[in-house]
Order: sequence, then C-alpha cells, then structure tokens
Amino acid sequence: MELETKKLIYDISQAIELIRKFTNDVKFADYRADPMLGRSTRKRENKKI
Repeated sequence: MELETKKLIYDISQAIELIRKFTNDVKFADYRADPMLGRSTRKRENKKI
C-alpha cells in the first residue's frame, strides 16, 4: 500500500474515532437543540471521511 493511502486511511480512522467519542452519550434531541454539537464540530471530522 502506498504511503499516501496509508495516511488517508489513518486520518479517516482517527476522524471516526473522534466522532464516536464525541457522540457516545449524545441523544438525537441534543443534536437538534445545540447547533455546535449538531453541525460545527462533527462537520470538521466528517470532511476528512
């Protein structure tokens, strides 16, 4: 596997882990009530994916 591909896969896995940790105990209603929670923070990590 090429180095760039390995880096990309690593970045994606890190982004997924951060999203998972951040949203672990969050209910859907919390997303709707808090704009920072619902959009800004996870958008940055989702862009990596």
